[in-house]
Amino acid sequence: LFRENGELIFALTRMRMVSRGVSIVGKIVKDRAILLKVEEISKKLKFFGPINFQFIKDRYNKIWFLEVNPRLSGSIEFSIRAGFNPFLFYDKNKKFKVNKIKYNKIYKRSFIINDE
Repeated sequence: LFRENGELIFALTRMRMVSRGVSIVGKIVKDRAILLKVEEISKKLKFFGPINFQFIKDRYNKIWFLEVNPRLSGSIEFSIRAGFNPFLFYDKNKKFKVNKIKYNKIYKRSFIINDE
């Protein structure tokens, strides 16, 4: 999440554990190496608002940048359930509050199917 001036406010890393085109099961992790890559890219490009970065970390822990999307990720519900809800943190004084993050918990994505 970025301020209007491009300053990084808060970032949370998630590990995709099961996917079927989209992340189905994920884990909120503390990955400093990924966060450093986000900061490195962000210094060159001035982002604003919610930005979704995607990386792959190979078996040698080398980080490969895949893409950046100017939107919330489809698996934002993992972050919300872990304690970071970007919809609730912006107050009138432009201050952000973050609850205590529940790291290393595994979350399963919920889907709502409308039969109508």
